[in-house]
Amino acid sequence: MTPNNPRTKELFLVELWREPSTGGGSRPWRGIVKHVSHDDERYVVELADVTVFISRCIDAL
Repeated sequence: MTPNNPRTKELFLVELWREPSTGGGSRPWRGIVKHVSHDDERYVVELADVTVFISRCIDAL
């Protein structure tokens, strides 16, 4: 890292859990992802939603 090219860091907190089984079906993932420095968070219903949220936050910078 040089002073002319400083590194940018963003911090995200991801909390994931599996919902209880509803009689033999698969147990879906649910969670919350939070952009720590901007205090923005989203409830996610699929693991792919985590990537979508993080991508949107980074693109907005």
